[in-house]
Amino acid sequence: MKNTISHWTSVVLAGAALLLSSCSKDEGTDEGGSATPVFPDLVTKTILEGESSCEVTFTPNMDWTVSIPTDDNEIVEWFKLSDGVMPDYSISGKASATPVTIQVLAIKSAVFDESPVCEVSLTMGGETRVIAKVTRSNKARQFAIYASGYTEENGFSYEFGDTPLTKYEGSETPSTAPDGAPEFQWPIGTTGFMQVIKVESNFEWVVSTPSWISYAERGSDTETYFINVDINKITENELNGAVALLDFYDKTIDPSSETGNSAHNRYCFKLPAINDLVRHPAANIDATFNFNAAGEYVTEGLDGGVSSSTEYATTISSTKGLQFYAAEFKDGKYTPMVGINSWVSVTIEGDDTENGWDSDGALFQEYGYTIKVAPNENEAREAKLIALPKSMIPQNPYDDIYTEDKTDFKEEYKAYAFATIKQEGIGGGEVPSDEFIIINPTVIDRFEGEKAIASLKKLDPNSEDDAQFFWDHMNDSHIFNYAEPWMNGTPVYVLTCTENLMKDEDISGSNPIGTLLVTPTYNKFKIDPEDTTWLICEEGSTENDKTQLLINTGEEDATENGSTATLVFQTVDGNGYPMKTNGVVFIVRNYGTASSGGDGGDGTGDGGETPEN
Repeated sequence: MKNTISHWTSVVLAGAALLLSSCSKDEGTDEGGSATPVFPDLVTKTILEGESSCEVTFTPNMDWTVSIPTDDNEIVEWFKLSDGVMPDYSISGKASATPVTIQVLAIKSAVFDESPVCEVSLTMGGETRVIAKVTRSNKARQFAIYASGYTEENGFSYEFGDTPLTKYEGSETPSTAPDGAPEFQWPIGTTGFMQVIKVESNFEWVVSTPSWISYAERGSDTETYFINVDINKITENELNGAVALLDFYDKTIDPSSETGNSAHNRYCFKLPAINDLVRHPAANIDATFNFNAAGEYVTEGLDGGVSSSTEYATTISSTKGLQFYAAEFKDGKYTPMVGINSWVSVTIEGDDTENGWDSDGALFQEYGYTIKVAPNENEAREAKLIALPKSMIPQNPYDDIYTEDKTDFKEEYKAYAFATIKQEGIGGGEVPSDEFIIINPTVIDRFEGEKAIASLKKLDPNSEDDAQFFWDHMNDSHIFNYAEPWMNGTPVYVLTCTENLMKDEDISGSNPIGTLLVTPTYNKFKIDPEDTTWLICEEGSTENDKTQLLINTGEEDATENGSTATLVFQTVDGNGYPMKTNGVVFIVRNYGTASSGGDGGDGTGDGGETPEN
C-alpha cells in the first residue's frame, strides 16, 4: 500500500510540473526568454472622405507596443492612434488571448490631391513588424453646371432642371457641337447672344474661354452666371456658327500641366450662324412706323400732343451687304415697290460705296438708316419693310421672297419682314393711337413742376434706351415678362414715384399719388406680383370716356425704396382666362427727400409741414 501511494504522488507532482511548464509557454510570457512573438498578417485600410478613423485588430501573445512613425512630419500631421482613452503616437499593452483593437485616427479632413499613407508597427519580444498600412482617402472634386430654361416669348426663366449639362471629354474644340450642347440665345431687349447657367462646385474655379466669350455673375447670386458672346470679336471662323469650348478648372492648378483630370471640367456651347442674322433694336418684332398724309413721321406725347418730323431714323444690325426692300400691302396682297413706283425710301448712313458698312468695324455691326415716305394724295396705305442679309438675297428679290399668289412671304423670309409702315390719306384719317394712359389734368401738378411727386413715361419700342429698361430689370419677371407684348405694340408706361405721397380725398384714409385716366378697353386689371402689399389701385368714375385710376403706393417705410410692381390691364373670357394684354404700367418707388407741402398734401400752403408717412 505504501508503495502504491508513493507512486501516485510522484505521478501527480510530475503532471503538475508539466502543466506549469505548458501554461508558461502558452501565455507567451517573457520569463526565461523561451517565448516567440506571433505577428498578424499585414492588412491595408482606407479612411474614406467623411470618415475619421479605421480599426486595426491583432491578438498579442506577448507584451506589446503599437506605434506610428514620429520622424515623418506629414504622418504626424495626418494620423494618431487611440485605444479609446487618449490619442497618441504609440500605445502599449499586455499579452492577451483575446483580440485587441486599436483605432487609427485621421486628424485632418480630406483634401484635394493628397492621399497620405501611414504604417502601423507592432513590437513584441524585441521584434517589430508593420501590421497595417492605412491610407487617408483624398477629397473628390465635384462640379456640375445647369442651363436655364428658355422660351422665345419670355426669355430665360432662371429655373434649372435636375439634369446637369454633359461634360466634354475631348481636349480640342470640336468642329461640330456634340449632342446636348446648349445653344446661345438672343433674348428680347438684350444686346447679344448669351446663356444663363448655374454652377455647383466644392472648389474655387476659374474658366478659360474663347476670346469672343465672357462670363459674369448674376448680381448677388453667386451660383448663377451669364455666358455672353461679344459680337464685336466674332471672326470669319464664327460667322457660320461655331463651338465655344469652356474649360472650368481648379484655381490652384495649372491647366497646361494638369489637363483633363477631375480638376478640369469642359463643356461645349453652340453659336448659331450669324451670317444670316438681322437684329432690329426691338428684337425683330413687327414694329409700326406711322406717317401722316404729308409724309411726316408722327409721334404722340404723354400729354396727348402730336409731333412730326420729315423722316424716321433708327438702327439695325447685320453682316456686310444688308439690303432693304419694301412691299405695299393692299387687298390682302403684297406688291414689291421699285423705283418710281415706290413711296417708301430707305437710306443707310455711311459711305454709299460700302452701303453704310464700317470697313474697320466688326464683322457683325450696326447700321444707321433713315425712312422717308412720299406725300399721299389718296387713301391711307400700308407697306412692309424687309431687311435681308447678303446671304439671303435671292436672284430676283422683288419677286422671290413672296409666295406665288403674293399673299404672304415665303417661310424662309418671314423673319426678315420686321416693320409695318402706315400712312394717312389726303382726307386726314386718324393716325393710329395707342395712348392707353394719360394723366388726369386735375392733378397735373403732381407730375410737373416743383410740387411733382411722380413722373409718367411711355416706353417707345423703337428706342434702344427704352429697351434698356427691360434689360435693367431682366431679373424681375413681373417686368421682363411684358417685354414681348411691348415689342408687339402693347402700350407700356413707367410710373415713377419720386417723392413722398400726397393726400387725396377720393380714397378715405389713403395716400394716392393722384389719378391717371385709362382707356376702358379692358375688363380686368391685376397687380403683378400678386403678393405685392404696398401697391393699391382702384377704379374711380369715368371722365371723357376714360376711367380714373386711383393709385396708392402705401406708406414710405412700408417697403424697400426701389421696389417695383406692375399694373396689367387685360381682356378676359367668361371664365376669367386672359385673352389679351391691353396695356401695362410699371410702378417704381424711387423716393428722394420728403416733399414739401402743397396742393393735396398735408402741409398748409407754401412752406407747409412735410406730410407724415
